Amino acid sequence: MIDARTTGGRAFTTVTKLAGDNEHGVHLWIPMVDGSERLGLAELCGRTAPRDPDRLRHHAETVVALLAHLISVKSPYGDLLARLRRTRPMTTLAR
Repeated sequence: MIDARTTGGRAFTTVTKLAGDNEHGVHLWIPMVDGSERLGLAELCGRTAPRDPDRLRHHAETVVALLAHLISVKSPYGDLLARLRRTRPMTTLAR
């Protein structure tokens, strides 16, 4: 279940990149999408703000897009990724 009250949850549900900071450092949440399918969410964490946040964001978006593509391309070859993403066991009707 996605909690849209958190920054990460909002980033996932609205499919937008969001940044924030707290007592643990700075965070950047980037949704992993392939076309219109939401595959997950990547969170990048740092202790201090980057010197060039736009450059970091651009590189992070590129890496996350590549990961999303790899996940979607490899999914037909096995159900390992689908099993890792499941939050509860599948029922007989779901199979």
